[in-house]
Amino acid sequence: MSQPVPVLDTKVSWSRLLADPRAITYGRRSIALDEVEWVSYWAAHTATKRFLYPTTHHSDYHFEVGRYPYTGPTVAVHDYVPGRPDVAPESWTFLVNLAQRHLEPRLLDDLVARVRRGETVTVGGSVKVSQDGIACAKPRLSLAWRSISSTQPYNGMVWVYQSGVQQPVLTVPLSHPNAGLMPALFATLTS
Repeated sequence: MSQPVPVLDTKVSWSRLLADPRAITYGRRSIALDEVEWVSYWAAHTATKRFLYPTTHHSDYHFEVGRYPYTGPTVAVHDYVPGRPDVAPESWTFLVNLAQRHLEPRLLDDLVARVRRGETVTVGGSVKVSQDGIACAKPRLSLAWRSISSTQPYNGMVWVYQSGVQQPVLTVPLSHPNAGLMPALFATLTS
């Protein structure tokens, strides 16, 4: 007996969102998952303090997929939630799970294979990854694989640490294409 295919069919910000393991459609934009070349998702909570008024809260949940170049075909879903939500919106959670299960393994395998073939790939918008290590123009940085101690997501960013240095030497916003793949990519290439 085959398992049911997970399907999301809802409205986000007055536009229809339809997603399944084959494609994501939001409003008038659609992309097949096997055509996706990059993914990014992140959430941000904002507290606004005002003089003589109570503090207001809201959260923003973002999810984007697309093809290169970054200005090419994309599907971007933004969900604004007033107040302090206890849990992320079901639609955002579904899209993140869909990406983690059906997109990220393929994208990661492709990036690893390309680097191992001797190519230089770009992740996080501007981080060049090669067999020798990573390089970035801003901030000007070049690190060999042996000098990178860890890479981890924290507070909406991916933090890259160099051996012997307590502060991160590079931070990349999770909003940048494939930035969320950096920890797994770096771990795979250094193992």
